[in-house]
Amino acid sequence: MSLRNFFSDSKTGEELSGALILRRLLFLLLLFGLMLFYLGPGFKQLTSPKGIEQAQIARELARSGSFQTKMIRPLSLYQSDKNSEEAEGMKMVGFKDTYHAPLNPILNSVIIRFFKGKNDYGWNNNSTVYYLDRIITAASIFFLLASIGVTFLFISRI
Repeated sequence: MSLRNFFSDSKTGEELSGALILRRLLFLLLLFGLMLFYLGPGFKQLTSPKGIEQAQIARELARSGSFQTKMIRPLSLYQSDKNSEEAEGMKMVGFKDTYHAPLNPILNSVIIRFFKGKNDYGWNNNSTVYYLDRIITAASIFFLLASIGVTFLFISRI
């Protein structure tokens, strides 16, 4: 779908009507403005426990290249201890995560690698929000808006 088709009305066949262009541009501007507000003054931190764990796995994946986690679930610990070949049981360092789906941490780790910084993903004491939380949230919002756009393009063809 071209930009001309995006701004034309497929029901009436009217090409590039001013009202339609204005409505769609205002909608895109509203989406962009809400994204900037949410990432700017409205952003506090990641709040979902799953999101926090996936962000932590993505940071470890960006650092070391493996799905290690510092969040160990009791059932995972029991299963690892039961199936461990070592006599003293499972090691707590470098615990592999098998709970979360791999796509989100992989995408986030690729994006995190671009924003490494001077102190290797360290916390800035002058800020109340960890800067990589904003990066992960911005990537998630970008993928959400891209999926809305792709869905719109698919539905507009029907």
